[in-house]
Amino acid sequence: PMSSQYTTPIEYDGALIGVDGRQDIGPSSLICFDPNEQKVLWSQENYGYATLIEADGKLLILKTDGTLVMATASKEEYKELGRAQVLNTTTRALPALSNGLLFIRDTKALKCLDLNKPVQPPASSDNSSSN
Repeated sequence: PMSSQYTTPIEYDGALIGVDGRQDIGPSSLICFDPNEQKVLWSQENYGYATLIEADGKLLILKTDGTLVMATASKEEYKELGRAQVLNTTTRALPALSNGLLFIRDTKALKCLDLNKPVQPPASSDNSSSN
């Protein structure tokens, strides 16, 4: 079974994905649970509290410490695609997604992240020159 303190798990392909455990009494895990089979399909131990949204086959996971994680939505395995520190103080608010805009907030700020924009790689620091 799944026990979630703050947020409701999401349903994906007949399974439930969410945080199992309580933030105030020890480590919690991010799990994928099959309610029909009554078994855990995969688990990320010591994951911490987080809120989840599923969109376009991706999980957007906002952790309490302000880290935003993108992972593949899957019953087979947990596969992280990337992460970024997007907020600076404790966050427990549920994010909202509309037309590719992700609205998130912590105790001090409300932010809107445009997920439609492609991520730009860091500028190259190649100082070599060809003569």
